[in-house]
Amino acid sequence: MTDTDSFTPRPLTRKSASRAIQLPSLRRDEKSFEKAVEHSNFQYLLAVRERYETERWKWTSGARFLFTCLIHALDLEDHERFILRVAEPRRGAKKKQFLAERIWYEKDQGKNIPQIRAALEASGSKLSADAVREYLKKRRRQ
Repeated sequence: MTDTDSFTPRPLTRKSASRAIQLPSLRRDEKSFEKAVEHSNFQYLLAVRERYETERWKWTSGARFLFTCLIHALDLEDHERFILRVAEPRRGAKKKQFLAERIWYEKDQGKNIPQIRAALEASGSKLSADAVREYLKKRRRQ
């Protein structure tokens, strides 16, 4: 791992946090101390999930199993279902950002929908006129 990794800090466990004086103001109040430890561990899990996305690793049953083991190792079993629901990628249509940008570029060049369709067909993409109109809607541009 390098210094630029998003999850270089080690997660806290109840044992390691009680030994170290990492959160001195919270040590007096046990409940807020437990909440702070859970919060930092949850942030660590989200960083691990973000790493999966940046490295473009596939989320398979093996990845789910390893993530579940990490949840148990960090004492977050009470929130396991919620964490897995947040971490797992959403199913559905894949974003076609390159195609959308190409259509917007053609529109910015002053072409109308039939001309855009002809340009896309020349490059091997077949879209209906309605599909091109959907890509041109303002809500798709961010």
